[in-house]
Amino acid sequence: MAKRWLSDISQVAEIIAAIAVVVSLVYVGQEVKRNTAAIQGASLQAIATSDSETLLTVAADASLSEVIRLGHDDPDLLNQSEKFRYTLFMRNFWLSFQNIYQQRELQLLDETVWQSYLTVICGMKSRTGVQKTWPEHSHILEDKFVATVEQCGSTPL
Repeated sequence: MAKRWLSDISQVAEIIAAIAVVVSLVYVGQEVKRNTAAIQGASLQAIATSDSETLLTVAADASLSEVIRLGHDDPDLLNQSEKFRYTLFMRNFWLSFQNIYQQRELQLLDETVWQSYLTVICGMKSRTGVQKTWPEHSHILEDKFVATVEQCGSTPL
């Protein structure tokens, strides 16, 4: 009788333990979803802040705006100092967008958001001056990102 009682208690304990494991897994799954959403939100905010700072910097500096405008059309029209400024601006552009690409690869960025940025990248890559200066930047960028940029215009977005 005592043996049967211990066996029954053992079975009940196993059932309770199994239920506890399932409940714990559900809780962990919910926490992972919340954490992923928080990371995605922080990632988007960081991207938006960076974009805003860059755009405001260009807008506030008329000479930089002119350098970028001329550089996008034809960097050969720029003097040595202006070419340097244009190169730095474009290096920042490519590194920033590579970071966005990497966040997409890590699934921290929604695909629709990525498609918006890809449209910007491909629009920029279509500029004559950007095409001329692309080799100055592409060699330091991640191969998969370079391949993505180089597909701009050759495949539908």
